Amino acid sequence: MVDYHPVEDVVEQADGVLVVTMRTADLAWLRRLVLRLGGGARVLDPPELVDDVRDTARAALAAYARV
Repeated sequence: MVDYHPVEDVVEQADGVLVVTMRTADLAWLRRLVLRLGGGARVLDPPELVDDVRDTARAALAAYARV
């Protein structure tokens, strides 16, 4: 992801996890990006995006459970 999208900062933690800082004016775009990454990404901030991604992912998984 960091190779394809502009990022402000990338910090690699000791366990190999990347903490990526991105700036965007379009949180809906960022929500879609994170959802496309599946479980390979987690939003840490801002809180409203954390909630939005979680709720959207849960709704999508619930839709599959009904099929």
